[in-house]
Amino acid sequence: MSSVDPPPLFHRSAQDRQESQLPGCAVRQESAVRRARVRRPPPPRSAEVRQESAVAAPQRFGTVALSDVRFVRRLGSGDIGSVYLAEVKGKGGDGGGSGSGGVAALVAAKVMDRKELAGRNKEGRARTEREILEAVDHPFLPRLYGVAEGDRWSCLLTEFCPGGDLHVLRQRQPHRRFSEAAVR
Repeated sequence: MSSVDPPPLFHRSAQDRQESQLPGCAVRQESAVRRARVRRPPPPRSAEVRQESAVAAPQRFGTVALSDVRFVRRLGSGDIGSVYLAEVKGKGGDGGGSGSGGVAALVAAKVMDRKELAGRNKEGRARTEREILEAVDHPFLPRLYGVAEGDRWSCLLTEFCPGGDLHVLRQRQPHRRFSEAAVR
């Protein structure tokens, strides 16, 4: 069997690297590569029903007025904005989407200050993030439901994923990584 490099998603542990330097360990490397090839992410499920979270999944609702967004609480912040749990009036999971009296949809709202983005030369990064979220439909990425824009603020309205920041959760794990059982 020819030597095959592991897929980019597969990372060898320090123990695997030490063992690979020992004579006669080619079988261990080969079996690790074979195991890694089996575990691929599933294809996008655009036609499938996405798993429902604790909140109703709203339909995509395009451009929304900032006055239709009610910010419930702050969830976190990053380099180019802050993320809030928010309700969008009349855009609930009932499929109404007309804005007239429907159930409010819970979303994660990433709020960015346009003036600050321009001053820090981060407008391109914000635009790229929006374009990527508009273009992709994958179960491992939050779905972009709409955009709310004003003179000063730009807001991306995405799927709310309860449970917090995955990066923070990973950092709290032993050796800062998830066990294989937890990933399954």
